[in-house]
Amino acid sequence: MAGPAETAGAAGAAACEVLIGIATADGLLTSGCAESLAAAIGAVAASGAQPRFQTVDFHDVATARNHICGLALARPGISHVLFIDNDMKIRGEVFRLLLGAGRPVVGAVYAKRQIDLEAYAAARAAGHPPDTARALASPFVLRHGDGRLQVREGLVQLDGIGMGCALIETALLRRVAGAGGLGRQAALPHAAGALGESVWDFFSRMPQPDGRWLSDDFAFCTRVQAVEPGAVWGYVGPGVAHQGRMDFGGAFFDRAQAMAAMAAKG
Repeated sequence: MAGPAETAGAAGAAACEVLIGIATADGLLTSGCAESLAAAIGAVAASGAQPRFQTVDFHDVATARNHICGLALARPGISHVLFIDNDMKIRGEVFRLLLGAGRPVVGAVYAKRQIDLEAYAAARAAGHPPDTARALASPFVLRHGDGRLQVREGLVQLDGIGMGCALIETALLRRVAGAGGLGRQAALPHAAGALGESVWDFFSRMPQPDGRWLSDDFAFCTRVQAVEPGAVWGYVGPGVAHQGRMDFGGAFFDRAQAMAAMAAKG
């Protein structure tokens, strides 16, 4: 699959655009998100593509994501959607890696805005540096099977990732929509002029056999995998934070390495 840089090279930079989409609530975003947006715009431009920017302000993030995808599908020349959540803090080198990865769906693996302080203290007492201890004490947003994760240049193939920082090929969205079985939802009143009466519902939750529901981002990844198995990849390195009262996170790769070392010691 081609990334924005390859698409721009093949079709001319002016014909290749990346829509940077931010879902907001009450129009708010963190300072880290503002920094991330500036870094993303620079990374997209450096890749040879043209950055475009869109916010959708709505209380339900799945609805906002559906509308951002709808806008990308409605605008000729948009090759990719780049989601950045309004509470993410992402360094520029992460965006550059995602843009150059050439994967249908690729995003940063990030922590939830939670930390187990007792686990953090135990990890520090065991000699782990602060960033690794933070990663060990944090739950991360990803889905993968029981097999060993194979990291390639900071990327790993996964069953699902969060969409807080994710790059998606617009062509893949068209393939998912064209595969059948995907519903539509009514367009928000302020977006109806650009999108018509409805948009594709890529992100609605999915019921599971055990009675639980798959969250919106993981449901999207499941729909993608049904059309294109192996399409979802995650970046597991540094430079990613989830902002709340503090910067939550650390690198998932550090967590995985530390846990493997502890398992080897028995």
